[in-house]
Amino acid sequence: MLCYYINSTNKIQLIRVIKDRCLSLEKIVFPQQRILFEAMPEGQLEIYYSQGKNPKIAQTIPCQNLKVNCPTVT
Repeated sequence: MLCYYINSTNKIQLIRVIKDRCLSLEKIVFPQQRILFEAMPEGQLEIYYSQGKNPKIAQTIPCQNLKVNCPTVT
């Protein structure tokens, strides 16, 4: 499914899409950047921010919550 995420912070984030403990996407997202990505409905988006040398997890969002709703054409 197609998903959408925006980094609404003023910090650079590292995002990872995880499914069944397997990494399927890893990307740097700059402040206010928007990103579209594909994920399985059971996937999880992990959002990390930098704190020193090691990134710290800030949030986990189910990919199902980020799904793009496409209107149907009639």
